[in-house]
Amino acid sequence: MDMQVLDNRHFYLINCLRQIDAENPVDLSTLDKRVEFQKKIYLLKSLGLPLDYSFGSYIKGPYSSSLTQIGFEIYESPKKAIPKKLNSIAPIKKEDLKKIDVLKKLISAIPREKTHAYWLELISSLHFLLTQAYPPVNGIDAARSRLKIWKSNKFLDEDIEIALDLMKKFELIKK
Repeated sequence: MDMQVLDNRHFYLINCLRQIDAENPVDLSTLDKRVEFQKKIYLLKSLGLPLDYSFGSYIKGPYSSSLTQIGFEIYESPKKAIPKKLNSIAPIKKEDLKKIDVLKKLISAIPREKTHAYWLELISSLHFLLTQAYPPVNGIDAARSRLKIWKSNKFLDEDIEIALDLMKKFELIKK
C-alpha cells in the first residue's frame, strides 16, 4: 500500500482538532467518531476558520468527501509522521484560536445523555439548513420542518430547541 505523505493541509487540520481534543484529534475508528470529525470541521469552517472543504447534505448532515479522504490519510498515517510541534509548521492565528475555543465550549455545553455525534449532527444539520440549504430555508420554523423531513423524526423536539439555544448562545446563528 502506498504511504500518503502528510503536508501542511493535513497538519493544519490536525492542529485545529488538537485544540479540541489533544489526545486523539483524528479518531475515525467508529461511525460516531467519523460523524464527529466531519461535524467539528463543518462547524469550525462555519465559525470562520480557513478550511477549504465543500459540504453538501448527506444522510448524517453536512458532509465533505474531500475531508473524508484527508481524514483517513491522517488516521492511517503512523503517529511518528505527525510532528509534535505543529504550531511551527501549521500555525493557527490568534483570532482563529478564539473560534476554535467557541466550538470547544459548545461541545462541553451539550447534554451528556446522548452522544457528541448525535448533538453535532443535529447542530450542524440545523446550521446547514439555515445557511446553505437549497431551496433556501426561511427561518427557524422552516428549518425545524425541513429537518423533520430530512431526518425522519431522528431528533426529539426538545433536543432541537436545545440545539437552537446552543447555536444562539455560541453565535452560530443570530438570536
